[in-house]
Amino acid sequence: MAETDPIQLLTRFRTALNRAVHANAIAETRHLLAQPIPREVLAVPAIHAQVRRLRGNTFTRLGDLDAAHAEYSAGFAEVPYSVRGDYLLDWAMTSVTPLFRPGPAEAKRASCLRGIHTLEAANDQAGYAAEGPYLRGSVASVRAFLHVYLAQPGAAQEQLRAIDLPALPPGSQGDPSLASFYSQMPKAFIAALELRSADAVERLCGGLLTKGEAARLDADALTPGGTFAAMVLLRTDTPKFLSSLAGFVHHAPALAPAFPVLRQLNQRLHGVLDPARIATFVDSACRA
Repeated sequence: MAETDPIQLLTRFRTALNRAVHANAIAETRHLLAQPIPREVLAVPAIHAQVRRLRGNTFTRLGDLDAAHAEYSAGFAEVPYSVRGDYLLDWAMTSVTPLFRPGPAEAKRASCLRGIHTLEAANDQAGYAAEGPYLRGSVASVRAFLHVYLAQPGAAQEQLRAIDLPALPPGSQGDPSLASFYSQMPKAFIAALELRSADAVERLCGGLLTKGEAARLDADALTPGGTFAAMVLLRTDTPKFLSSLAGFVHHAPALAPAFPVLRQLNQRLHGVLDPARIATFVDSACRA
């Protein structure tokens, strides 16, 4: 008897696709993506959007970026408001991904422009600005990064100024979009550093989580791009650097592989903060 429950259909598809992707079974992955979306799934907007997001993410991994954009675009109108921001960020990353892969400069520039257009158009449709400061900060981080890549410093600075992070109340779990924000934060730091904007660096640091708050987040959400390695590095009190780093690693061992990012950031930081303090901290952190 054929399965007709949309949630079960989604679960079965996700399980099969994840298994194929993790096994690097390209032919099987493409075969799964070639299957039509069941009408039972199309009939439930929230499930349909999840399937589109899963397909879009997988096409991005395969390098089929036009197909990825088509998937995200097809599902966006049906995304539940509560998760529309995360969906939007996944869609935008389809435009960021080519910047980290070999390819002609003009194609990368076109990808940047498409990413900016995606975020602008989706903002008009989604009204995501009402969803909270961490989601707004996530979107602004990505846009700042894209504007820096396009050599548009004025537009990048405007996005960095839009990142306004409130302090979390003691003992709170924070905004639900917190993990998404911290996974995008490195882009904001890179933009600020490329612009040699000490003011932006200080503003970004001012909104960082405390050690205790960081411990409550999933370590996997903190690792991309060496997020917390960058954050700790950019604090202004060197003794606090090391105690904070020790706390992060104690609570989230998965951060340890991010330490090499410190050496790369060291090159970007010269001219923004004191090079001697940075060099001392980088050496200490990489030996930890």
